[in-house]
Amino acid sequence: MVDESPYACWDWELEKKNLEFLEGIDSEYFSYTAATNIANIENDEKHKAATALRLAYSHGLETLFALLCSAIQAPQCSIGWMLSYKNYQLYRLVHKISKREEIYTRFRERPVSWRKLSDHVHANLGYDKEKVEWIQKGFGHLWNSFAGEFMEANFTNEYNGLKHGLRSKPGGFHLAVGREDTFGVPPPREKMVSLGGSTFGSTYFVQEYPTLNDKINFRPRRHSRNWNPHNLVNGLILISMSIQNISSWL
Repeated sequence: MVDESPYACWDWELEKKNLEFLEGIDSEYFSYTAATNIANIENDEKHKAATALRLAYSHGLETLFALLCSAIQAPQCSIGWMLSYKNYQLYRLVHKISKREEIYTRFRERPVSWRKLSDHVHANLGYDKEKVEWIQKGFGHLWNSFAGEFMEANFTNEYNGLKHGLRSKPGGFHLAVGREDTFGVPPPREKMVSLGGSTFGSTYFVQEYPTLNDKINFRPRRHSRNWNPHNLVNGLILISMSIQNISSWL
């Protein structure tokens, strides 16, 4: 099952090909991308480096959740699940797991949660009981946090803007407020109070529809997001570790 859609994957050497598929997953790609681009975050190419980090981070989350969901629904046939899923099915399944809703799964424990999956993945690590529980709890919390970000509409819109023709303009924004002395006349900069901002981020356009039932008429709406490249690097390292753990378990 991929979410609620049935598939049948057939091959004379299916087990062998499944292992070949899993062994071909290079979890270090994401940590390598992090190390390579953070080295350029202070020079003239900083926005290109930051964009590469953001794109890798989004790509890494999609890869991670595809593996996690394949483990929940088809632990003996990740290759079949990964070749079959569509993005809308992945988003819907991540949402259901995060909300503890019923799903089709090979797991006996119901409902499935990221923590329960982490308990299985990190069950035989060879450490003492306390350390194993600490690792299980930590990765369960991490995956749940990643899922919240992965399900955000703006996360998807920005990711699509970056990967499809680089439709996102690099660079962050700053926000400040101030009281007008004269109605309609912005106060001078020195009277503005900064609410924070970032050098790094992106601006992209999304479709905004006037009504829910009208899918023909729309206008392009500008969205902007800020982010910290160093947070993305930390996230990419944790994504690499997670992908290594889940693929090894599978």
